[in-house]
Amino acid sequence: MSQEGGLLSVATFASMFASYCARGNFKEAAMAFDVMERHGVTPDAVALNSLLAAMCRRDGGGQAAWELFERYKTTVAPDADTFAILLEAWEKEGNVQRAKSTFGEMVVRVGWDASNMPAYDAFLSTLVRGDQFNEALKFLQVMRTKGCLPGLKFFANAIDLVVRKGDHANAIAIWQIMVSDAGLVPNLPMYNAVIGLCSSVGNTDYAFQMLDEMPLNGVFADSDTYNSILEGLIKQRKARETEGFLAEMSKNEQLPSASNCAAAISLFCQEFNPSAAVDVWHCIVEHQITQAEESAKELIAGLLDFSRFAEVKKYTDQMLDMGIELPQSTIEKMKRAFYKAERHHTYDQLARRLKRR
Repeated sequence: MSQEGGLLSVATFASMFASYCARGNFKEAAMAFDVMERHGVTPDAVALNSLLAAMCRRDGGGQAAWELFERYKTTVAPDADTFAILLEAWEKEGNVQRAKSTFGEMVVRVGWDASNMPAYDAFLSTLVRGDQFNEALKFLQVMRTKGCLPGLKFFANAIDLVVRKGDHANAIAIWQIMVSDAGLVPNLPMYNAVIGLCSSVGNTDYAFQMLDEMPLNGVFADSDTYNSILEGLIKQRKARETEGFLAEMSKNEQLPSASNCAAAISLFCQEFNPSAAVDVWHCIVEHQITQAEESAKELIAGLLDFSRFAEVKKYTDQMLDMGIELPQSTIEKMKRAFYKAERHHTYDQLARRLKRR
């Protein structure tokens, strides 16, 4: 019973700390900590952590918590949770210098502990947000050698930063540490961010590798995933791979975006594969992909280049039926091509329809 009574007393003091700190009365909270022993409660690390956490929950409470920690650390031995609380406060306040000194003291006092993930998360996140990404990477490598790594929160923040910076090399390095060393499972937004970055810089091989790994981790690709890779293939002018990937997308019931449709049609026509361009147009029509004006323009221009006049007539009629307006430059190109091929009658039929719009 005495143990249960002690726990109740600790809970009572914790409630007092929370009440005082919520009102910004840090001095009264510290005074309550000072008198704990008079009431038969040992002011140990658990009690200290309760007070520090209450202070840090208040905006701007980090400094008061630090001063209290400095005052009591010689009489109340801090534990890993103590430092995690302080490091989370510095993350909240963006205090990089204080985070570095706190982290250094933590390593000296309590050493490296793989279970102290919140502290590592908070420390590295503070560095990243403080524009000290290279420092964060150095500390991450040290943590890696110690078998102590942060959690998903840090990796998500770090990946977001490197993707926004277009830092492909560090994105891959962080990803491999997260998956291979930390054993963490990335979520869909993280996959999409790195796949998008890899695709944009031409590393579609790694993007495909990640796409294949996703279902093994219980994460399933969406339209953004597929369209990022498709866009990368098109930008690299990999016509054959683009055609194959479009077939895979169709099999997986994933639609290309309107912009990718137009770019793919243009690529196929430039690479002398108008049939593949027509297949993309069929996909647009079948699945009613909106904003198809650019695709329509690219298809007609490409078919004209190959003198496929019957198809130009067929698809122009279809486009007009869909309410798509072709630009004047495309219409003029059409007229020149038809007249040059002495197909005046066919063009005049189209021209009458165009005038009625």
